[in-house]
Amino acid sequence: RGGLAVDYMSNDLQLTQRGSIPGPHDLTIVTTIQGVRRAYYIDKNEIYTAFISEDGLTLSEASSTGIANNTNKKAWGVPDAVVLPDGRIRIYWVDDDPEVGGEADEFILSATSTSITGINFVIDEGKRVEGGYVDFEILKAKENDWVAIMSSSPETIPNQPQGIYIGVSKDGLTWEIKVDSIAPTDKSYLDPTGILFPNSINKWRIIMSQSPSIRGEREYSLVAAELTYTTTTSTTGNDHIQTTSQNDYIDGLSGTDTLTITGKFSDYTFTRGTDTLQIADQRTTGTTD
Repeated sequence: RGGLAVDYMSNDLQLTQRGSIPGPHDLTIVTTIQGVRRAYYIDKNEIYTAFISEDGLTLSEASSTGIANNTNKKAWGVPDAVVLPDGRIRIYWVDDDPEVGGEADEFILSATSTSITGINFVIDEGKRVEGGYVDFEILKAKENDWVAIMSSSPETIPNQPQGIYIGVSKDGLTWEIKVDSIAPTDKSYLDPTGILFPNSINKWRIIMSQSPSIRGEREYSLVAAELTYTTTTSTTGNDHIQTTSQNDYIDGLSGTDTLTITGKFSDYTFTRGTDTLQIADQRTTGTTD
């Protein structure tokens, strides 16, 4: 359509064409704590920001964030912007180091604005996520309670399809990624975005692309799913915690805590990290604690 296509989506997931914005791609939008709609997008290998109209068709007063792809890396971009609990803006994007070599080695970087206006940014130290994750999208950014959704590198195709993964964090800088994809394995899934359901704190409608797991030209379609993800934080004392039928993230804090799960020991697999234990229910698809 001659630019960045803009469609409206109804509650029953029907798309209506509204127009296009010439030039930019990989658009992400936030509403600042000042009530301003601000867009972040890629234009000429650089991340820009601008005001965006209510209908999503007009950008104005554009300026560079100073975040650029100066060496023309192929695996770079796809920014996602989020409002932090203190009102500042943080941008996440995909990057790659071509000198390292190998496949599926993309990583996620971030930069945080110096004020609540979200115009000037300082790149955060280090990498947010490593190991070939892309299309990083923040679902929740609360104090000590962050949830993100992302897809895996297309470079694993056709041996392994692109999957959808969940990450959790306390500050949006240090992330723990759940090792199991929550998507079916018959096709590849990518570019996820989430919309929180009304009157809910942990249930999102996920819109993402679906395609065959083949190299080269692929046909893509938009699909939708519902995600319920629960983060459980205990007290500093001795707690008894009951899991739910959803994906749970449990922080036991201090004390001696007891976690109760249903079923038999053989119903679960256990994956131990440095300071984590991931429990996957083999009776269901994609349910982990």
